[in-house]
Amino acid sequence: MVRPPRQIRAEEITRLAHQEGLEAIQWCGGVYSHEWGFSKLLHWLRHNPEKRDLLVTALEHCDMMAATLTGVTDPRLLKRSICAMGHKWMWNPRWGGLPPQEFFSKVDPLFEGIRDKFTGEYATSDVIAGHLTSYWAERLGLQPGIPIPVGAFDAHWDAIGAGCRLGTW
Repeated sequence: MVRPPRQIRAEEITRLAHQEGLEAIQWCGGVYSHEWGFSKLLHWLRHNPEKRDLLVTALEHCDMMAATLTGVTDPRLLKRSICAMGHKWMWNPRWGGLPPQEFFSKVDPLFEGIRDKFTGEYATSDVIAGHLTSYWAERLGLQPGIPIPVGAFDAHWDAIGAGCRLGTW
């Protein structure tokens, strides 16, 4: 069976994380997935050399949605979901956010300076990301200015909606 290119990228990240003793790999189950951010970003960087200089940041859908609805266009003003960043991008306050730049540079020199691209505030979804713009309020039939929370994974919010609480198995 032929492995998809993103799976190969994920295996490279996983292998190096274990070789380097990177604690972050343990926080995501010991295996970095080809469905997660750095695998996809590395694939994009390797296959789009003419666009590399245009990369400003990378976003999870929940963060892009909140930014769009609240009119945020400056990456330094983004509110990033700790839920998404911790799960798919190995973010954790224990090690100052993302894994060290040295790790990313060893994965691939194309990742040089990548940590600097992940600006913004990292927060949980009980924090307000901003308020609904007039533009989107009109299109969605809602009131402008309503609070928009920092995002999270739909499955995680679904669990809360289903009644799961701390200590629920």
